[in-house]
Amino acid sequence: MRMSIFTLLSLLVISAAAEKARFDKYRVHSVLPRNVQQVEALKGLELTNEASTSNDYYNFWTDIGLPNRYVDIMVPPHKRSEFNSFIEENNIEQEIKIENVQQLIDQEESMLRFRSNSMEWKNYHKLEEIYDFLDNLAKEYPNIVKPVVGGKTYEGRLIRGIEINFGKNQSKVLMEAGIHAREWIGPASTTWMINEILKGKLDPVFKRFNYLYFPIVNPDGYVYTWTQNRMWRKTRKPYMGNRGVACYGADPNRNWNFHWNEVGSSDDPCSETYAGPSAFSEVETRTLAEYLTSVSSEQKEDIYLAYHSYSQLIMYPWGYTEEPSRNDAIFEKVAKAAADALYKVHKQIFEVGSIATAIYPTSGTSIEWFYNKFNATIAFAYELRDTGKHGFLLPPENIIPCGEEQIASLKAILDEYEKLKN
Repeated sequence: MRMSIFTLLSLLVISAAAEKARFDKYRVHSVLPRNVQQVEALKGLELTNEASTSNDYYNFWTDIGLPNRYVDIMVPPHKRSEFNSFIEENNIEQEIKIENVQQLIDQEESMLRFRSNSMEWKNYHKLEEIYDFLDNLAKEYPNIVKPVVGGKTYEGRLIRGIEINFGKNQSKVLMEAGIHAREWIGPASTTWMINEILKGKLDPVFKRFNYLYFPIVNPDGYVYTWTQNRMWRKTRKPYMGNRGVACYGADPNRNWNFHWNEVGSSDDPCSETYAGPSAFSEVETRTLAEYLTSVSSEQKEDIYLAYHSYSQLIMYPWGYTEEPSRNDAIFEKVAKAAADALYKVHKQIFEVGSIATAIYPTSGTSIEWFYNKFNATIAFAYELRDTGKHGFLLPPENIIPCGEEQIASLKAILDEYEKLKN
């Protein structure tokens, strides 16, 4: 639906003047549908969110998938009675994971006030601080690190990253994080990883590969989580909802032009999984895809790693179908090796499987677009810590341990890749 200039300007003014969202007494319930009927009931509950523009709706922190998969739902206090009645009527198992979401946000903000402006990984960092970190790496390693711009955003920001070139004609590892704005642990732990790859005393295998790294591919959304709404997920482009209600953003990990909007996404602009009006409707996904197309090899040598949170999973294509991909046996073998290596660090268990079977069917994702277009040998999407105790509000003392786990996991992937190529 096309908006008038007046409506668009009104949306922008309202957004600029909005107070920071609060989530006092909002609970996160973890529910467990045991059968298809209960799954369908949850999908019906999610549909009641359509036409909601405030935070006074059911916010699904994890998507609805197959039976026997937990679904985490943030419930506003005024909907508590309604939600409990829904659970009882449908005989769905549940437990409360977080009693008061705002309390966790307040704890996080109290720690953020004491953070250093330079990267030290004892805390989370703003977009400009992460970009300064990339600039400093390029200055410190001018012969190895090159700043790159992978695209731009609706609000005019740049999607910045770096190339790390340890040698000519080496296989490339492409790493991206922060596609969903509220998933702060992705940018935090991967910047630590990149720092270790450059400065740490790691196994020589790390320098037998080159890297292309984007810490935050949804900068507008990430900034918004710092300034207005910690729970924001999508981009920030304004849309008119299906019922004439103004909403913001599309899900940038449902907007890629590969089996776009076939499954696991929504046509409603007010939905957290809105796929956009068309594939690559979001300038972020479109310009990043153009950049990757311009620099990526057509050979079957690339490794693609996408970092999300949360749930502790290592997943691989396909998501749009439960049919195995052409690399399914390789994916499973390498993912299990990566999960085993990760477990040895801090005893954290990561499940492995295809996206469709590990969590839920979904389409229009960055990982599947890249895997299909460039014949990547390995393409994994991580769901990082934790399993729901803190969810998206993971305390910053997890940053370095999470990074340590991912370094071990990456080493296993690189080792397995070299075995495949030898």
